[in-house]
Amino acid sequence: MATITKSIGTASRDYSTIAAWESDLDSSSIYSSADDAIGELYADSEFNEDLDIDGGGTIELDSITLTSSSSQGNRHNGNKGTGVVIRRSSGTKDLVLYAGNATVDTMTFSWIEFDGDDDITSNGDDKSMVKASGTTELYIQNNIFHSWGSGQDSTTNYIFKLEGTKNVFTNNFVFNMNGGAGHTWHVFYGNATTAREQLVLNNTFFDIDKQSVSANSYMFSYMDTHASSRIRNNIILDDNLGAIAGAGTKHASSVLDYLGYDASSVTGFSNVVEDTADNALSNIIKSDPNLHLKLVSTLIDGGVDLGTSPTNVAIDIDGRDRDDKGDTWDLGADEYSPASITGKKDGLQKQNFVSRIAFGITDPSDNLI
Repeated sequence: MATITKSIGTASRDYSTIAAWESDLDSSSIYSSADDAIGELYADSEFNEDLDIDGGGTIELDSITLTSSSSQGNRHNGNKGTGVVIRRSSGTKDLVLYAGNATVDTMTFSWIEFDGDDDITSNGDDKSMVKASGTTELYIQNNIFHSWGSGQDSTTNYIFKLEGTKNVFTNNFVFNMNGGAGHTWHVFYGNATTAREQLVLNNTFFDIDKQSVSANSYMFSYMDTHASSRIRNNIILDDNLGAIAGAGTKHASSVLDYLGYDASSVTGFSNVVEDTADNALSNIIKSDPNLHLKLVSTLIDGGVDLGTSPTNVAIDIDGRDRDDKGDTWDLGADEYSPASITGKKDGLQKQNFVSRIAFGITDPSDNLI
């Protein structure tokens, strides 16, 4: 029942590839039953590989975590190209990440930039960017996902196909996603036959494009059919989808609310806050946006306080702990806090900055308190 951390990178690390680390997850010379395995990624160079994380079951690991090192230069700051990058290995699979092992209790992927390399070929096995199956609990948190799908050609395509028992998707930035022209396309897909617990909380989605008006396209398909499912505090801007809440019959106890969108109402959701991408986001260049909130955005303070459950839900895309700082929760993955000489401001100063709008004060150095 030990925690075993291994470094992964090309500068004298324990492993030079993620695949090599994964292949050792059932090694009895390294791990024992009920151990927690952590792969710690370093941005020595890009990881150009497709990930099949399905080891650890034979030795019965308790958990598997793949994350970037917290040391400077390895963990992204919410912007593309600022930390560890995993880029799809061209011509092999349509999956950037596959996570599946029914005997490992928990799998976590965090603080990583996943680059789909702007294409999908016809030789892949699932037409998904991320697929999870068999896992008991899956946590996908504080990542950047982008550039996926321009070559999709199968009948049904997905970005996130989450079929584990419990799937937690929190505080991620997702942008530049394109569905196959003329085909059914699901951004999120649960399971059509067995309800799964889906927690999609405080994420920011930008430039989600189905490519074709003839395509059936949904943001959340079979994601609200479980009693405990929650889709809350998300932002969806500049989408071109047929429906936000899609296929599947909503369970009466599931919750879909607190959504930032470029319209005042969205079918299936309550507490919708309207804003535009240009007004809300710091930079909307589609190939390389900055999805942090602007001071003037109406999405600031528009969320509901989710407390500390599920694990790390309060930690925003920059590592700010909303709960610890006493923040009024914003919508999306970024909890807005203006830059200062010493870094981010606390909750009281944040409220000061937001309230200054009413006084016409736009100079960040000109405080009311």
